[in-house]
Amino acid sequence: MVAAYRGLLRLYSPRYRSNFGDEMITVFVQARADAVAQPRANLVLFYFRELKGLLLGALRERLWLETTPMPRRREMSSEFRFPRSTVVLMWLILGGVLLAIHKAHSIAGGPASGGYSLSVWPALEMMAAICFITLVVWGILFAARHTRIHRLAKFDPKA
Repeated sequence: MVAAYRGLLRLYSPRYRSNFGDEMITVFVQARADAVAQPRANLVLFYFRELKGLLLGALRERLWLETTPMPRRREMSSEFRFPRSTVVLMWLILGGVLLAIHKAHSIAGGPASGGYSLSVWPALEMMAAICFITLVVWGILFAARHTRIHRLAKFDPKA
């Protein structure tokens, strides 16, 4: 079956096969090994899904080559991006952890070392300083992005 899969990979363009062919075969062999251990119906379903995916992928790649005026390198990349609010929430969580550590130290010290203090100001001041520094750095990076400095990396003098 691997030989048939390898033969069907010829439906893809030579460039695509050279970039991803070996990886596709390796993944197919690993997935097939998992499917063989399951009931026969699952193995047939696995082959059907792989054949469908291979044919549709080859068709999509061929159409992309025909409709793209200038072939360019395509990377396999995830389109997932964290929302910007994630950074703020992560810093708030860090501040909460630091606050909890500070309170744990004050409780563990006992009354002899001034423990059991209800004051959280030292930890809050540290958290506020970290948040302020983060906002300043984020502001600088945000301003740099809007000055279009990143476009210099894509500059093509031949164009």
